[in-house]
Amino acid sequence: MRTLLMCLAAAVLFTGSSGCSKKGKPPTAPVTEYGSITVASEPSGASIWLDGASTNRTTSDTLLKVPTGTHVILLTLSGYRSWRDTVLVRTSLTTSVNARLARTMTGFTVSTDPTGAKIFLDGQDTQLVTPDTVETTAGAHAVLVRKDGFYDGEWRRSVAEDELIELTVRLTPRCPGAIVGNLNEAPAIRITVAEPARIRGDARNIDARRIRVVLWALTNYWYVQPYIDSPYTTICGDGSWSNYTHPWNRIVALLVDETYVPGATRTFHPKNDPGVLAWAEYPSLRNDLPLQFSSRTWDIKVAESPFGPGPNYFSDHPDNVFVDQTGRLHLKIVYRDGKWYCSEVLLPQSLGFGVYTVQIDSRLDGLDQYLVVAPVFTFESGTRELDFEAGGDVLIPGANNGQFVVQPYTRAGNLVRFVMPAEAQTSCRIEWRADHVQFTVWKGHGSFPQAPEDVIYDWTYTGPDIPPPGGERLHANIWLFNGQAPANGEGAELILRSFTFQP
Repeated sequence: MRTLLMCLAAAVLFTGSSGCSKKGKPPTAPVTEYGSITVASEPSGASIWLDGASTNRTTSDTLLKVPTGTHVILLTLSGYRSWRDTVLVRTSLTTSVNARLARTMTGFTVSTDPTGAKIFLDGQDTQLVTPDTVETTAGAHAVLVRKDGFYDGEWRRSVAEDELIELTVRLTPRCPGAIVGNLNEAPAIRITVAEPARIRGDARNIDARRIRVVLWALTNYWYVQPYIDSPYTTICGDGSWSNYTHPWNRIVALLVDETYVPGATRTFHPKNDPGVLAWAEYPSLRNDLPLQFSSRTWDIKVAESPFGPGPNYFSDHPDNVFVDQTGRLHLKIVYRDGKWYCSEVLLPQSLGFGVYTVQIDSRLDGLDQYLVVAPVFTFESGTRELDFEAGGDVLIPGANNGQFVVQPYTRAGNLVRFVMPAEAQTSCRIEWRADHVQFTVWKGHGSFPQAPEDVIYDWTYTGPDIPPPGGERLHANIWLFNGQAPANGEGAELILRSFTFQP
């Protein structure tokens, strides 16, 4: 009793209230609220993952007691792509998720214009028609589409595992072939309509059952049209022809025989390819083509994207490459439309072993430090090449400014350098034989051999890198080292008076 009284007194004294020490209630814990998620998929049977953890459930099913808020649902099923989405769960409500799973497929999606073409895979009828998807295994395959009244479309493609490649083609109507015009006259071809996506024309004096058209479009380079896998355009019995094309700046139509091999790209005009009977071009950049110099037909390099050597831009514009009234060939470096355009020509056929001689009407001394001039060289590859070059300090540092080269130049003994004097006229001779190559450059345009005092440099090579004949072409060019603008800010010119070849 005494203890109780003391407790009461203390409570009154310090708290002003009655009662003994009494603990307060603990804070109330937050209440977790739940909802549910119903998950369905097409097809069903997909494993359900919630926020990165497996639920050990498959579709279709309902996940109960899912805390309210946002959650990530992941569905996985063998043979199908994973499906993922973010869902919001509300208190005491059920959120529905419906997923359509996409198959992981290896194959081709094939479409044609017009539609309804049969689809063949590796020579077998798939029983499908365009547009449709053909499933196959990883690797290389041939896909062909066939429709009555049209020529087949065909592709050869390699497909990786789980890769789906889209194939599409505009089918070309079949035309009954016939003899058009007079076969005793020269074959001829015209472009009559040049639209952004379709080219039309006609041909004459040909047997349309074996002669076809191949289109080339020029953008940065020349590209065969409309597709690498279907480069031929059929000529109808009345001589007319038409086909689709990709965007172009210039378009060339070639009339070709059975020996023609199209390829995919060109940096030189395709008109001189073997098997070309006639050609037409739109728009016509110049009317003096094909280029004739020293009684031979020459190709001109074109590259609107940087291309070797250099790399540089190359042009067949008349300001860059032309033959003057006296028959001299001019190759120039010209600044146009914000670019420095270089120049290069070549003979479209191999000449092989023999003697190559050029007469030069340009000084080859005192050149800009980035300038390279090659009045004559044979080229098949970087290790099968014979060069005479003159250049500035970047190509040929030091007192020298000329060089003879047998590629690869990195092999000891395959390069010699010398001084080209201040001569307005010089000549260069390359005698290429199976056991030696003799390079000679001399003053003036006199015949070979020259008096010793007129010889600038003479070198005979007998090393291991004499190239075999057959694949090479003769070139001449003027270009900029590494594509650098001339240090003097000026263009340059190489003038060749003549070229001769003796087997």
